Amino acid sequence: MELQPKKDSTIDFLCVARQTSERFPNKIFAEIDGRPLISIIIEKLKIVNAGIIFAIPENNQNDKLCNYLIEKSIPVVRGSEDNVLDRFCKASQYSDADFVQRVNCDNLLFDPDYFAQMHDIVRKNSEFSLFTNTQCANHSGQSVEIVRKDLCLSISKPSFHEQEHIFPYFYRTCKDKFDLPCPTQDVFPIDEPTDLENVIGSGIFGN
Repeated sequence: MELQPKKDSTIDFLCVARQTSERFPNKIFAEIDGRPLISIIIEKLKIVNAGIIFAIPENNQNDKLCNYLIEKSIPVVRGSEDNVLDRFCKASQYSDADFVQRVNCDNLLFDPDYFAQMHDIVRKNSEFSLFTNTQCANHSGQSVEIVRKDLCLSISKPSFHEQEHIFPYFYRTCKDKFDLPCPTQDVFPIDEPTDLENVIGSGIFGN
């Protein structure tokens, strides 16, 4: 079942998620103060004026995630688990926005206000096709990678690395890149169970 996102945004969030992370299996449903990570991520994304679409693997191991998103009326598109670039681009075609921003669901601690500010910059510089903050030393934990949606229609011969990591393909093939301002906060992604323990211990989301 695939649901349509909102139709009034210039940029849609395209969330790449799965339950089958090798380092931290099922972390998307790991809980902080009784709430799963996915719930907190969606709640924070909704602060920004943008549509939300999830791109998840099409296999039985991710059915719980699919059902959760459908129950929450969050648009979900399913595709290849290994070719994440193809899954991302397939999901992008369910967006009516001009641009799509990859959201890595490891990045629990991103600042919604920072995302909103970056979206304003994209709108003011929409002649560019690719926007990124990955040139920043502190981008990890709240990276911003935004690409013109139409570029997803003409993917050609990506490498295995590009299939797995998505944006290296666009960095190689897109010549009009805009470097976004760096975050003012230093945060970290949730890669391991110990990262989640550090978040819980910090009291950021309550205990």
